[in-house]
Amino acid sequence: ARMVATIDNISGGRCGLNIVTGWNSPEYLSMGLWPGDDYFGRRYDYAAEYLEILRGLWRDGRMSHRGEYFQLDDCTVYPQPQRPIPIVCAGQSPQGLRFTAERGEHSFVIGEAAVLKTIVGELDAHARASSRTVTAFGLFQLVIAPSDAEARTIAEHVVTGADVGALENVTAAALQDSVKGGTSDRMRTGLARDLDIGNAAFMGIPVIHGCAETVARKIDDIAAETGAAGMLFSCLDFVATIRAFGEAVLPRLRCAQPA
Repeated sequence: ARMVATIDNISGGRCGLNIVTGWNSPEYLSMGLWPGDDYFGRRYDYAAEYLEILRGLWRDGRMSHRGEYFQLDDCTVYPQPQRPIPIVCAGQSPQGLRFTAERGEHSFVIGEAAVLKTIVGELDAHARASSRTVTAFGLFQLVIAPSDAEARTIAEHVVTGADVGALENVTAAALQDSVKGGTSDRMRTGLARDLDIGNAAFMGIPVIHGCAETVARKIDDIAAETGAAGMLFSCLDFVATIRAFGEAVLPRLRCAQPA
């Protein structure tokens, strides 16, 4: 709570907090932090209490709390943020979507256009039931090259050179998650997934690949089909990709032009 309030203060209100409940149990077991496999089914209850405390501290600067998972005795947090901190959650299971719709402001979505469209609709329905507005952002990997063929070759090279052992470890962890329909489900299908729908070498994130014209067309098609509020892009070569996007893709985007 202190760190987020401080970052928001020094950045002039440019900070949000991504709430992650965690399903990859080996990451926590290695540090003695895994609370037991029953946590799979109650992790959003845990996150809800956690968020209740954060918002109480941000709002009032101090609080006491006696809950199922946390106990605070006159805990103080200063400085307080100067505005409500926006909460993001990338949970895509039914529980995760309800958590975001009832308590968050934004949702990060991993999935191809059809998945993104479905989640936008479900999230909107849940949010309206709670008299709230929540926006969804699709997460995509960008591979931009002079030609479509070259871009696909670059992306396929990542798949060919993937650390299969590491990915199998992630898949094994995903298989333990008892909560179905979420992000861990995408990891179970591993390297068999096509680039366009999210190969495991890209952590299940769909790849938008091609020349600048093709990439712009694909982005416009996704925006029109899904109704998402925006997109988040990950890049293999950050500087070169951002330069290519700004110089060659962005001017072609219909969805980015002023109405």
